[in-house]
Amino acid sequence: MTRTLEPSAHLEVGPDRVWKEVNRLRLRLHVAAPVTRFPPVDLSAFPKRWSDGDHLVSMRLVGSSRSAGK
Repeated sequence: MTRTLEPSAHLEVGPDRVWKEVNRLRLRLHVAAPVTRFPPVDLSAFPKRWSDGDHLVSMRLVGSSRSAGK
């Protein structure tokens, strides 16, 4: 038997505010933080607001390290 879990949340803010927060790098790094970290290679690699394009980072996955692009 297969069971499916569908997490959800009720937010007391409008969709524009939610979209604004989702596009902030701080939230994306927070969500990935328990398992993965993405330290920037260059301090200017991360904009405050996420944008399309390449961002040179180093990836740390549960203690390991490797270079990654984007």
